[in-house]
Amino acid sequence: MISADAPNNYQQIVTFSDGEKLLINNSDLNDTIASFSPERNYPPEYTEAMSTTGYAYAALKEQHQQELERLSVELRIGLQAEAEARAEAQVIEQIQSLQNLYKQQKEQNIQFTAVFR
Repeated sequence: MISADAPNNYQQIVTFSDGEKLLINNSDLNDTIASFSPERNYPPEYTEAMSTTGYAYAALKEQHQQELERLSVELRIGLQAEAEARAEAQVIEQIQSLQNLYKQQKEQNIQFTAVFR
């Protein structure tokens, strides 16, 4: 029986029926032992639990990705709304400034007209 993890890819620790443990080269093992798979075999309920956990992880990962995308869209919308509000405030300020300038020009024209009459 192979009883412990192999120290390398070329040897195995083997326990014989009398309890003796030896380090054996893979090339010295017979075909039934040489065909030993290093993969673990789990009972069906363990395999099912691991699959369920894997699916749950994938679902959480997908949900997290969707939440990130939603937050990204909200951030873009918020930034766009903020930029639009700033631009609107600047336009209002410019219009007020132009109206004030127009009033000043109109008053100056009235004064010049009065002076040159």
